[in-house]
Amino acid sequence: MAINLTSYSGLRAATFVRISVTDYRTTPTGSYTPTVLTFSDHNTAFTIDSDTYTPLGNLLGISDTSSELRQTNQDINITLSGIPDANLGEVLYSKLKGSEVQIYRAYFTQAGAQIGSTQGRWKGTVNNYNIDEEYEVLQTTATNTVQINCISSHNLLARKVAGLKTNPNSIKTYSASDTSFDRVPSLIGSQFDFGVQR
Repeated sequence: MAINLTSYSGLRAATFVRISVTDYRTTPTGSYTPTVLTFSDHNTAFTIDSDTYTPLGNLLGISDTSSELRQTNQDINITLSGIPDANLGEVLYSKLKGSEVQIYRAYFTQAGAQIGSTQGRWKGTVNNYNIDEEYEVLQTTATNTVQINCISSHNLLARKVAGLKTNPNSIKTYSASDTSFDRVPSLIGSQFDFGVQR
């Protein structure tokens, strides 16, 4: 449902990112556990559907998207800046690729009161990520930037290859009582004179 913002002289928008990681771990030898990562560019912690989103402020960047009436295969990049070396292992040791990503948006008055309800903005899957390191020589510290490339659900479905093998086992995964491919194994190696008139 659309939010009417015409009566406000000023407002703030906040973006909320939810990444559902199936195989997450913090050490190279630890066991994988499913974990939900939530963060936002809002200035305070915020809860959506029982998930509390950690405020990152300007350390979170999300590439621009265009609003369209129809679904498009627009990809998006999420940038997390200022990550210390101690926390970089969580990215390196976890299997981020293939994780589900949901992005929400909420509007607030200048005083901080939410306007309307939280709106879904984008949905997709982590396609890839890269890490950039910035080393401070004088302070002997390093901060890292993680850029997560996400592919939209629409684009993912457009790339999907689906089909059916011509053997009895393949058809029975769809319909156990279907016998249309039962004779296929007996036809292997047979010669057919297609187009020959008798």
